[in-house]
Amino acid sequence: MKRARSLWIGLLAATAWLPPASATTVIELGEREMTRAADLIVMGRSLESRSEWIGRELYTLTVVEVDEVLKGEATRQVTVVVPGGVDANRRFPVARTYPGAAQILPGQHLVLFLDRSGIAPGGHHVTGFSQGVYTVVEGPDGAPVVRRDLGSLRMLGERPRRGGRTAAPLRLFKARIRAHLAE
Repeated sequence: MKRARSLWIGLLAATAWLPPASATTVIELGEREMTRAADLIVMGRSLESRSEWIGRELYTLTVVEVDEVLKGEATRQVTVVVPGGVDANRRFPVARTYPGAAQILPGQHLVLFLDRSGIAPGGHHVTGFSQGVYTVVEGPDGAPVVRRDLGSLRMLGERPRRGGRTAAPLRLFKARIRAHLAE
């Protein structure tokens, strides 16, 4: 009995020294699945972000100005709700992060796959954790390209794997999304 208790105490002590996990595991969603699952797919530019406590959880709320709606109905601006954030207004600032959570920076041009969020009134969360965030950048030839980096996600699909980076011309990406919507 004492030996079993000592073993458990030793295991607990050992796990206290383990570094935090640096990846999040999600079910892998392809473009077709994300297109079907999302309530709203928009292109736009992020304007501003703020962290806010909702209940006992800290979230980052980002306002995105909508340039184009690919699926659903949206107003000129949508609010994207992402878990985690920074509250610097406390005596001791608090930060909360979630590995693999979407990171949206002010001024980014984006394509977003979104679902209605019950967390914040009128807010939306990203479909598939961060799988539904694509940044739009200028490609080598000057044409717009969509990019996505899922390196901090562990993907569960036909075969589990670490997420990776993808890039595609925006014109072709939008055509594929429209084709999935037409199915």
